[in-house]
Amino acid sequence: MSNQTFRFAGVSLLKGATKARFANSQDRIKTLVATGHTEIDIVELPHAMSKVDAIAYLISINFDNGNPVVRAALEEGLVKRQGKSVHATDAVVA
Repeated sequence: MSNQTFRFAGVSLLKGATKARFANSQDRIKTLVATGHTEIDIVELPHAMSKVDAIAYLISINFDNGNPVVRAALEEGLVKRQGKSVHATDAVVA
């Protein structure tokens, strides 16, 4: 597992799939736009975080704002990175 940390996290839509995205600079948004991503919503994290911690943080602050597609993308991102099923109530911010 990577020890890489990120300062920004959020979601974007590409080819019909909404997925979690991570970055260390807001310049990443330009790259996402240039490669065809839409519905880009990326926020600055309070401190550098791993992907798992960043997703857990986004869930804890209700980043999805009730959008089930965004919530599903975040939960899928956790499952992918943790290797187990998770519910939003299980997400803990370190």
